[in-house]
Amino acid sequence: MIRARVHGLDRLKRKVRRMNPVVKTAVRESLVIWAGEFVDMAQRLAPFLDGDLEQSISWEFTTSSSGAETRGSIKGDEGLSVTVSAGGRDAFHAPFQEFGTVESPAQPFFFPTHRALRRRGRARMSRNISKAIKRTTGA
Repeated sequence: MIRARVHGLDRLKRKVRRMNPVVKTAVRESLVIWAGEFVDMAQRLAPFLDGDLEQSISWEFTTSSSGAETRGSIKGDEGLSVTVSAGGRDAFHAPFQEFGTVESPAQPFFFPTHRALRRRGRARMSRNISKAIKRTTGA
């Protein structure tokens, strides 16, 4: 049988309890930046007809993703979910623009944006979480 004794376990537990809100704040800040970049890029790539499609692209913190619009979500625990949507009542043609129809070719704007920003968003979130952990632990 091997036994190990951990020195400073109580101190470590206190640091972990303090870390939770700081890490949540870092994740939330990263999501806000990612969502803003996503909306900006998707609006630039969206085909311009009368401007309603560009204006319909938005983001919000959500608890679930449901609806008929074209959506991209990053889901997390405890309200740390971001949903970016395009379309809606005034721009119901968003999926037709994205995927095309029999009569018109696809003019993708939403999923190319997602593919372009996915890696950058993950890297930013990872960096911000590491920084937050280092701030709280004093490392």
